[in-house]
Amino acid sequence: MNSERYYVTNPDRSVEPSLLVWDADWFKRWVRIRATMELPKVKGEAPMTHRIHRTLGAAFSLLLLAIPVFAHHSVAAEFDTSKTFSVKATITKLEWVNPHIYIYANAKADDGTTTLYSFEAGPPGALRRSGVIRPMFSVGDEVTVDAWVAKDGSKHLGLIKAVHFADGHTIVFGSPQDAEAKAE
Repeated sequence: MNSERYYVTNPDRSVEPSLLVWDADWFKRWVRIRATMELPKVKGEAPMTHRIHRTLGAAFSLLLLAIPVFAHHSVAAEFDTSKTFSVKATITKLEWVNPHIYIYANAKADDGTTTLYSFEAGPPGALRRSGVIRPMFSVGDEVTVDAWVAKDGSKHLGLIKAVHFADGHTIVFGSPQDAEAKAE
């Protein structure tokens, strides 16, 4: 007889007084038998714990899917699409990252002072699908940017409508109607 002692518990974690001390061989046999037992099924359904796990997993998955919905905002919430402004500037920095790209540009006033403007556009993936890619822009490019104004009153922030380059080509970020209106 082995002198090792084991305490056996019920599934509800309470100790049965009659099973407090057993020899190691008996306990090993009991564990082996218990491990091979199949749980009874009710009409082909999974045990209750499996159903709970599936339900919790489905609820967690739905929660993860809903997170991007809460994170997104509309253009109309931040920018006034009925008002535009134009700025002739030099591109100083490009941030081509999710969730939106940013183009930073310095505009020189007649008195020689420079003002930094920040221009926002859509996500890089959507721009790429519509044919706008990062290599089209370079730091140092002289551009004229048409943009929609920010609703919060920021004077140096805009949502890009179109970018006109010094060599004459234009990249339109707005609707096709905007491109037709500019061509006329």
